[in-house]
Amino acid sequence: MGWIEKSRGRFRFKYRLDGRVCSKTMPTEVTTRALAEKWCKVWTEQVKRQSGQASTWTLAQAKEMMLQARDYSPGHRANFDTYWKAIFTHFPATTPIHALTKGKVEQWLTVLRALPLKNSTRRHYFHALSRALEVAVAHEVIERNPCRSIKLADRLPDDTGRRTRRLTEEEFGRLYQSALHAHVRRFLLLAWATGARHREITGLEWRDLEPEASTVTFRHDPAKGKRIKNRKDRTVAIPSALMEAILREKRDGSVWVFEHADGRRMLDLKIGIRLTAKRAGLPGVSAHTIRHTVGSILTQTAGMTAARDHLGHSDFRMTSHYSHSGEDERRAIVEALGKVFEGQDAHTKTHTGEGISAILAGSEEVVSLLRRLVSVVERETGLEPATLSLEG
Repeated sequence: MGWIEKSRGRFRFKYRLDGRVCSKTMPTEVTTRALAEKWCKVWTEQVKRQSGQASTWTLAQAKEMMLQARDYSPGHRANFDTYWKAIFTHFPATTPIHALTKGKVEQWLTVLRALPLKNSTRRHYFHALSRALEVAVAHEVIERNPCRSIKLADRLPDDTGRRTRRLTEEEFGRLYQSALHAHVRRFLLLAWATGARHREITGLEWRDLEPEASTVTFRHDPAKGKRIKNRKDRTVAIPSALMEAILREKRDGSVWVFEHADGRRMLDLKIGIRLTAKRAGLPGVSAHTIRHTVGSILTQTAGMTAARDHLGHSDFRMTSHYSHSGEDERRAIVEALGKVFEGQDAHTKTHTGEGISAILAGSEEVVSLLRRLVSVVERETGLEPATLSLEG
């Protein structure tokens, strides 16, 4: 709650009270930082008592404060209830959060590893606890979050592999051809063209599509159940042929791009996509796999800035998770390096949009619009497709 600053040779105790920063000058005999820290602890407790602030929260209180800190969707809240039910089986809800130390959290992780769970599930539990402790730190109830000093990658390595998977053009073609329903095919095309999240695509209204500009706008409107992860509206350009193909399927009086026959919005297409992937011989492929594939292609062809804006990330670090080289790229690099080692002339390897026609054989309209995806990126960013060049 309080901290120390030194000004003109004197230590000062500073603290926040009712949103204001207050300060007190320490006695002249306080000449070392170690002694100043002792005074800081004593005065911090005094301020807490005077302000009537509780010295700590329980885990149950920390959970409630975490849920109030952000406008979580109903789905997120339901997930958090599941995570916290697991947390409370080890740490009682009445546990004071200042009693949670790094050692106790590590012991809890050891208990979780003994349970028949995936590491991805264990990570959800850990991050739910860490998020609540971060809120407590922000309210100055505790000084630090013990979860931050734990290297989760060492204790709970990622065992899913789903987010690092990248579809090839041939695999996406099989996926599209295996779709039995029009709304699934429409979703696949929009996902491939925009790289948007599942809930962003299913939340599209017809008014979000602008035919003349050939753009799609993803809007954050919680009142309508339309949520964007970073809470910012985003506009993405798509090929005009794709826009025309989608608008031809619009029903008179319909509001949502994905809706049932009675006009209700389709909230979830994940099951249909997974069944389609299973028919295509691509088990484990999900809507996020397509987003990850698009992100990987964009980072290689258009650069990190364009990929970040296209995908709707608020941080380059998240975009970097989508930057993966494919098997063909890695093989080309190995072959080029081999030629350099052997003293032969290295050849320039260039990735362009050529070969896109192999994506969806038999559908000329879709082939045409997908081929234009690369040109759209070039038009928006002014960048040419990435080129790998090795000179001997």
